Amino acid sequence: MNSSNRLIRLSGLSLGAICLTLAIGTHAQAQGVWETKVSLPTARSGAATGVIADQLYVATGSFTSALEVYDPTSNSWTTRASIPTARGAASGGVIDGKLYVVGGCRFDDCRIGVTSILEVYDPATNTWTTKAPMPTARFGMASGVIAGKLYVAGGSTSCGACLGTSTLEVYDPVTDAWTTKASMPTARGQMDGAVINGKLYVVGGTSGALTAFTTLEAYDPSTDAWTTHAPMPTPRFALGAGEVNGILYAVSGYDPGTATFHNTVEAYNPATDSWTTVAPAPTIHAGSKPQGINGVLYVAGSGAFALSSANEAFVVTKPPVCSAAQANPASLWSPKHQFVPIAILGVTDPENDSLTLTVLGVKQDEPVLTPGSDTTSPDAVIQAGSASVRAERLNTGNGRVYHLAFQATNSHGGTCTGDVTVGVPHSMGKGVIAIDGGPAYDSTIP
Repeated sequence: MNSSNRLIRLSGLSLGAICLTLAIGTHAQAQGVWETKVSLPTARSGAATGVIADQLYVATGSFTSALEVYDPTSNSWTTRASIPTARGAASGGVIDGKLYVVGGCRFDDCRIGVTSILEVYDPATNTWTTKAPMPTARFGMASGVIAGKLYVAGGSTSCGACLGTSTLEVYDPVTDAWTTKASMPTARGQMDGAVINGKLYVVGGTSGALTAFTTLEAYDPSTDAWTTHAPMPTPRFALGAGEVNGILYAVSGYDPGTATFHNTVEAYNPATDSWTTVAPAPTIHAGSKPQGINGVLYVAGSGAFALSSANEAFVVTKPPVCSAAQANPASLWSPKHQFVPIAILGVTDPENDSLTLTVLGVKQDEPVLTPGSDTTSPDAVIQAGSASVRAERLNTGNGRVYHLAFQATNSHGGTCTGDVTVGVPHSMGKGVIAIDGGPAYDSTIP
């Protein structure tokens, strides 16, 4: 049900003179819920993936050459033509409805089997073709498609040490040729990435020296340059990364510093250059290649450095909307110093999720205590997430305005924040309102 009327606490007082009430500086953060889907028919690790016609293609991986296709609508898999060159830790992308799979480790051995092979699958003919090899043989790369070209960044060129590289190479299917672009600032392997707004974002990874990075760097083809962004909170390599609704999701992975496999999922918003933690994945994944389809992030296969047939979907939910929030009552009269409970109305959820509203703080534009006046303190109390404010203002001045900062949270963890105001006018009269001088004083101090 629509939740705009939750936490209504009416005071029974006349609204009297009206004070302008609005939500200021609202911010929203999507969350989501994990669902377990029908298992991948062939357990594997380090597969290459792509999305064609809203279906998830999962190609090759350790100990298999299988190509299997998942249809989210029917929650079912079909088997297609096997890739000619079986390999793990390859990377891929989709261009013009074809799946490109590049690099990786043949014979499931990254000491002797690192390859530069590029093979392309055409679902229209259920066939594979071989294209020009990538100049630098490597595995554990990040890749993405921008303007019809496949961008392949970083990775490792060989093991034992499994040192990372900073190489960025770009494949053009029109010319069947590769070009080298500006190197990534941080050399690394076993990271992942995704394309958002025409830029390739690359996150996490390792230098091969028992370290894990939090580094996030983005490549802009229009300038052939990299920029560094807010670091991921949890260091890890062998993570997966995918994009849904313009948000980068970093899924699972391993931190050698703490010898920890993570099922942590963290979300990066390029618009705010900030990270949030969302619901953890049900299964630990290492070396996965997540893909977004219609607002859902799919993660198939790749266990904790082990074969896996797990197929899990993170259903991204829309956050609540705080922009139309308002206080009730919006104006307090008469100013007899009593506490009045305030409700916050107008917060909605686009998916009709249940909402919890929590007042985070209360400020006002007049001092809490003024020598020589009859003011009292505190002027607001917060109990169990709800607020009451005092019907009070200075005898001199232009009235008092309270600012209530709040957060709305839906049942999936999506949030929005806002600020509503409550006025105490200086006098009662037609057209008289409290003039807002800004939230300068903490109303809750004694």
